Amino acid sequence: MKTRTKRILLLSLCVALLAGCAVFAFAAPKPAETKVVGHVVYSYRPGGKYAKEHYAVTDFFDTDEAAQNNTKKTIRIRESIGGVPVTAIETGGFNIDRDAYYSSHRVSRPVRKIILPDTITSISPYAFAYFPLLKTVNFPDGITDIPDYAFYECRYFKKVEISNLKSIGDYAFYNCCCMYSFTFPDTLESIGDYAFYHNALKKASFPCKELRTGYAVFENSLYLRKVTFRNGTKDDVLVIDDGMFAEFNDLQTVVLPTVAKEVRIGNAAFMNCNNLKTVKNTELITTIGSCAFENCRWLPSFTIPACIKYVHPYAFVGCQKLTELTLNSTDPLLLQKSLKHYKDWTMDDVNFIFFLRNDCRIYVLTPEMQKMAEDEGLSRSVVLRTPDALPAAA
Repeated sequence: MKTRTKRILLLSLCVALLAGCAVFAFAAPKPAETKVVGHVVYSYRPGGKYAKEHYAVTDFFDTDEAAQNNTKKTIRIRESIGGVPVTAIETGGFNIDRDAYYSSHRVSRPVRKIILPDTITSISPYAFAYFPLLKTVNFPDGITDIPDYAFYECRYFKKVEISNLKSIGDYAFYNCCCMYSFTFPDTLESIGDYAFYHNALKKASFPCKELRTGYAVFENSLYLRKVTFRNGTKDDVLVIDDGMFAEFNDLQTVVLPTVAKEVRIGNAAFMNCNNLKTVKNTELITTIGSCAFENCRWLPSFTIPACIKYVHPYAFVGCQKLTELTLNSTDPLLLQKSLKHYKDWTMDDVNFIFFLRNDCRIYVLTPEMQKMAEDEGLSRSVVLRTPDALPAAA
């Protein structure tokens, strides 16, 4: 009997201990929950063998109760967890066409403002994509690159100022149709395809340097009529890369620098800029690429400077209103059909004048140039440049 009683007591004690452990387990905070501070989920990313330990934001909402209930308009990212800094926004990694759930998951959120700590140094692609009501994000000094699709479809996003910005990825600010201000610093080196498609920028001023750019960077800009390239030094080379302003229908005025070593205009740089009317300060242009001004239908005049080295035969194709061309160069290659390095399947040797409209007046510097043009049998009139004969300054 005593043995049976002991067994019952021992069994009861075991049950009590198990119950106590269960209660303690449920009551104790889980590690994942204790680390969720600032309405984000943090992941531990130690990096390489010699890399500093850091945490990265991997999702803005999954464990944030307030955000899931659509009551949180501001997200503030913590700068450290247990003394380990939070250095990255790594919310991307999804495919824009495939992950419809992810986009709807964000579109339903009322977030207006995201506050980043000074410890943040990198942002992943798609990091802030699909926040349609997002208006403000601060950019710490450690951020130098805006990756692909970073602010894709952030339609109410307003303004960007990044002092150390070096690169802007493809579609980075695509359809940010309320973005009225963007500072392009001297540190900028590259801009991706359609990076500013459908924006509300009112002015754009670029550094005088070689900018690697994608195609149609500013297509469908709503209010941007004028772009300016800032003066550099006498050693700076401005390269307007292939297709940078292509399809920019509302562009009317381009202002080039007056202080630089040279200016190179790439292939299709201003192609299909249907409303382009003025290109100022052309004195430093040395190269005009293929289709650079193709279908700039309202461009009435253009000045080829003395320092020009190369104009592609198709540079001014489709410029229907181009009726005045001033040649400040005395290089006979500009008038002679002798661009030997260019071959076309329909014609062997042509130059850009061949494709101008027949009534385009060509102003030249010297009688020799005038006679050479006449000898080439050009059907348009070639006028010796005099103060009276020159077209009015733009």
